[in-house]
Amino acid sequence: MRSRFHLAAWLLGLAMAIPGQAQAALIIQNTSFSFSGIPGSDVIGFQEFNPALGTLTGVDVSFVGSFNFGVLLGPNQSVVPEIDLDAVRFGARGFAFAQDGARFLFAPTTNFDPTAPAFASFATAFSLDFSLDAFTDLSGLVVPQLNASNASIVPPLLEGVQRADFVQGIAPIGINELLLFAPSGFTPTGPIAGGGLVTLVYDYTPAPVAAVPLPPTVALLAIGLAALGGVRRGDARSRECRKFLRSRSTV
Repeated sequence: MRSRFHLAAWLLGLAMAIPGQAQAALIIQNTSFSFSGIPGSDVIGFQEFNPALGTLTGVDVSFVGSFNFGVLLGPNQSVVPEIDLDAVRFGARGFAFAQDGARFLFAPTTNFDPTAPAFASFATAFSLDFSLDAFTDLSGLVVPQLNASNASIVPPLLEGVQRADFVQGIAPIGINELLLFAPSGFTPTGPIAGGGLVTLVYDYTPAPVAAVPLPPTVALLAIGLAALGGVRRGDARSRECRKFLRSRSTV
């Protein structure tokens, strides 16, 4: 009896194990960067999305990092430091910032000493992110995820970025980016130094897997239900038989 019940349960489970609609999946790549110089720069790269995995539905890019620099101010001199983060893609792949990139503006700093120079240090942490949701969107706005810790951010525009740029086989050149940190309107004392992490996330719908044909699935479901019904009827007949035998033994 127990084996019959297990068989019926197995048939029901097999019938219900129908592959449903593919769920969204993620591929996450983290690439660190560092720089030291005037300007400071680094080249980073990412793996393209393999279209054999499914359909790319979105690309998310985020920057998290920090940088620091110093400025030597003359007597009574004031400075409003500005650093531009620019991203330049190689071979029309990946992402690029238009115009001046992300602009970090620091508060004005003044050396009030009328006779001697003074050294001023500047540092900030920052975070930026943007998403590409359409396969052929040509531009988009980079929205700051988090303002810099002690400098305001002027967000850049994306320049000619397409989600198709990240798909393997669309173009023969891989995804490589040049990150460039350059001063504007002032001369740092020593290099601009810093670093951080760039995260690239591929949102995609996995390629469908072979599904169980519907008619055999329905047949399995019917057989399983019938088997369960048979098990229950057999249990009922057994109970009736035991009841009859007990009534005869008491006569």
